[in-house]
Amino acid sequence: MELSLFRVIFTAFPESLLLTYVGLGLLGVKLKWEDYITIGFFYIVGLVIVRNVFDGYGLHVLILCLLLALLIKGIAKLDLSISVIASLFGFIILFISEAIFISLITGFLEIGILEIIQLNNFYYLLISHLSKSLLFIAFLLIHFLNFKLVDIGNEIDVKA
Repeated sequence: MELSLFRVIFTAFPESLLLTYVGLGLLGVKLKWEDYITIGFFYIVGLVIVRNVFDGYGLHVLILCLLLALLIKGIAKLDLSISVIASLFGFIILFISEAIFISLITGFLEIGILEIIQLNNFYYLLISHLSKSLLFIAFLLIHFLNFKLVDIGNEIDVKA
């Protein structure tokens, strides 16, 4: 499925920032905002390439999870295992959030997933952001309450 520029800028890019911030934040790692934006930019480039190469859903998510881990490793200069864990944390929360909210939305509106994708940009944007609610809540907890599952941020040398 090809992504429009609108959907890339207003849904995929914020999602990439949340995935990175939440994944690293749960490990107690914080980066400079420029690093999050750089990771997000290259993630979006990878997303567009992967979405245009793979027609089906599922496999692209695994590739993007690996891509995010490699971007975190390369840009944040973290160990690969920490980068993979951070990427997995972000994607797991995203999967749970989307599973909950997409099934609630499709059930409430009595429409299918493909119909949501084909909605006009306003409704797609609204549903897309609602489906990432748990990721956003995790962002708020990490950013304002300094919530973390593990604090490895003090044990490693982060360039932030």
